[in-house]
Amino acid sequence: MFDLFENDKGSVASLSFNDSQPSLWDPSMVRAVATEEEKFDETLRWSIQDAIRNILGESGLEAVRSILHLDQLAKNPGEFHSQMDRIFGRGVLPIESVVVKALFRRLNLPYVESGLFDFVRYINHAKREFSRTRSKGMVPI
Repeated sequence: MFDLFENDKGSVASLSFNDSQPSLWDPSMVRAVATEEEKFDETLRWSIQDAIRNILGESGLEAVRSILHLDQLAKNPGEFHSQMDRIFGRGVLPIESVVVKALFRRLNLPYVESGLFDFVRYINHAKREFSRTRSKGMVPI
């Protein structure tokens, strides 16, 4: 996986997830969404956009947005993977890894690496755990 990346200005920056790194994700926007599934999809969408922005920069995110409809693809992780794989090939794995870690962090779920990375499997697991913990009133989204 990547520990460092070169942003659109040519400088190298860390991919750490500290709170000082700017993010456009606004939890209050997620609270305004009606259903549990929509809340999950919205959180995934923000995780996807922030991961792409963190790795490729704002111009990279805009380039991906010009090719893909990220809003619709966030609702279908398998299709998201296929479309991103079409564009980035094997380079999609670090992007998807950052997406998954960001999603788990935002949902307050523990992230544990297990075996070969499978984006769709991790997203489906997060969705199940999110639903399970929400039904018990454990996740404050």
